[in-house]
Amino acid sequence: MPNSLSLLCLLASPRRGGNSDILAAEACRAFEEAGGLTKQIVLNRLNLHDCRGCDWCKTPHEVPHPCAQQDDMQALYVEMTQADAILWATPIYYWSPAVPLKMVIDRLFCWGEWQPTRHAKALQGRPVGLVLAFADEDPASAGYIHAYSICKAAVESSGGTWAGCAWGVATDKGEIQQHPEALARARALGAKLYTLAQTRKGL
Repeated sequence: MPNSLSLLCLLASPRRGGNSDILAAEACRAFEEAGGLTKQIVLNRLNLHDCRGCDWCKTPHEVPHPCAQQDDMQALYVEMTQADAILWATPIYYWSPAVPLKMVIDRLFCWGEWQPTRHAKALQGRPVGLVLAFADEDPASAGYIHAYSICKAAVESSGGTWAGCAWGVATDKGEIQQHPEALARARALGAKLYTLAQTRKGL
């Protein structure tokens, strides 16, 4: 299927098979059922460094890479700009995305719309969706608003199209499988990502 649309899924949970992983799998399945191909990357298996605030990415001359740091983020930049759609999946830890995704978001500063290099707004309209899992029944006190806002701002300032968020409430590992409404939201997001990717490519 050489012409299939592709979805890149970044998994931020430190535990495999956790609730955000399950929601992400549902979204990926829906994308595949629509005719696309998916790839998952486990972020905490990569060699990722935090942003060091060096402002190298803000230099007015043309820079060869989005970021000066030569770690696995360089490959991740390429993966994201080659994908037709992107899905971020994370649990909420202490009112924010888990550290692996937060590190990626901080390193997207080089893609910000304010940057003077060719790397500004590098997502170029690609649809990006978010999957969130959290324990508190009240999304307001669970940190949903904080995590949602952080991710949405990073996507839009990087030139992407915000596709929305699928969320679920669960505490124990795998508990989200007992919540069909959360699984349905994830599947709907996966299908929406496919539709938005089609629209972006004029298919």
